[in-house]
Amino acid sequence: IDPASAKDFDDAISIKKDKNGFTLWVHIADVSHYVTSKTETFIEATKRGNSFYFPKKVIPMLPERISNSICSLRPNEDKLCLSLMTMFDPKGRIKQQRLVESVIRSDARLSYEDVDVDVLYNKEPSKIPPNIQKALWWGLELSGYLSKKRLSEGYIFFDLPELEYEYDDNGFIKRLSLSAETPSHKLIENFMLVANEYVATRLGIHSPTSLYRIHEEPDSYKLQRLDTLLSHYGLELNLSQNLNLSLQYLLNSMPNEDYHKVFDRMVLRSLKKAKYTVEHKGHFGLGLKNYTHFTSPIRRLCDLVIHILCKDHLLKSTKHSLNKKQLTLYAETTSNQELLADEAEREIERTYSLAFIKQHIGDQFNATVISTNSQSLIVRLEEIPISAVLNIATLPGGPWIYQQESMRFINRNTSAYYQLMDKLKVQVIEVTDDIYVGLAKSKKAHIHPPLLPPINRIDAKAPSSKMARRKIKNKRTSR
Repeated sequence: IDPASAKDFDDAISIKKDKNGFTLWVHIADVSHYVTSKTETFIEATKRGNSFYFPKKVIPMLPERISNSICSLRPNEDKLCLSLMTMFDPKGRIKQQRLVESVIRSDARLSYEDVDVDVLYNKEPSKIPPNIQKALWWGLELSGYLSKKRLSEGYIFFDLPELEYEYDDNGFIKRLSLSAETPSHKLIENFMLVANEYVATRLGIHSPTSLYRIHEEPDSYKLQRLDTLLSHYGLELNLSQNLNLSLQYLLNSMPNEDYHKVFDRMVLRSLKKAKYTVEHKGHFGLGLKNYTHFTSPIRRLCDLVIHILCKDHLLKSTKHSLNKKQLTLYAETTSNQELLADEAEREIERTYSLAFIKQHIGDQFNATVISTNSQSLIVRLEEIPISAVLNIATLPGGPWIYQQESMRFINRNTSAYYQLMDKLKVQVIEVTDDIYVGLAKSKKAHIHPPLLPPINRIDAKAPSSKMARRKIKNKRTSR
């Protein structure tokens, strides 16, 4: 199960259910059979670190003949894999696991959309054969049990939609939209987490050294600053209890989508970035003591290296003798290349957004304030999911004073203010290195009444809002 546009299929699943529970197989393409540590292809892969995926182009880590043909788990073709068998009881608790070398023949290549539309929403006629539909229902049931287990262990779930592009026949962008995570995405994520955790745990025992995907605990000063900001909006981060569960509770207690638009990303920015290392430090965001990347060897160097280590130390089928110095270098290269890919992705996304919005200069949009700085409101357009800059100097009724800890602009004379989540009507006025908007013509600025004390006596104490104490079930978690 992959995105509809994917060509390199490096994972597949098999699942059965009986009175004793579930049997899940996670099959991962055995790239290391063809790309060993001594080959020129492997050496080139260590320089690239990962495949780079852009809207209209892929820069692969491996030659396309390997990634899209020889190793890709295309349907009705025999393919070499490393396969993890996991037996669960009827409530999704792990009973037994075993890693083997295998040959598989995939029955079907499905997209996430296929699974969601055909299976979840009972589309008729279905493109998916009945036997595979039944297996998918079992998979969705098991995935539900695994999600509950993850949350109890401290898994922190962020629902952060990604920008997607739709092109016309000439290759120009005709529409921007936000993707949403669906049950089919969660199914694959949960099953891949099972495999990644197992391999990390076993290599930690049997290999002298390994590669890990780690996520360290956040810095306390960032959390204190976040908690202060949250207090101005009726939210609270309990820093005296288990931090994973406190962050879960915070994300689940957001009253509405506007809160999620603003504060989910602020919470994420308060955390450290995950990285690769030979040091065994666990993964804070997933709530796991042991974690690595094993399930995408076609597109990630870490996963390919982990396959080599598995064959050396778990399956005893090869002897490559990768040492700690080499693994440290691979970890640094892969982490740096991941940062480079993220930066390139942001740059391309912004470039595409600028090109698209130029045709809308002069148009008016509804907008939500999602961030601020000392000179501007940062707003997210509602009709087109793009952020833009509104210079505070262009707003009537000033002067406006910036209060950093609450991220508010407060009127010096009246104590009226602009703040996060405010709704505005804006007009695109200029597109250069960024997108600049102003208040829509003939529209008055939406400002709050003077609820705050004068600017020189602002009290940073959290407002006594019932909102902060009300646990509201979040549809993201329940899903």
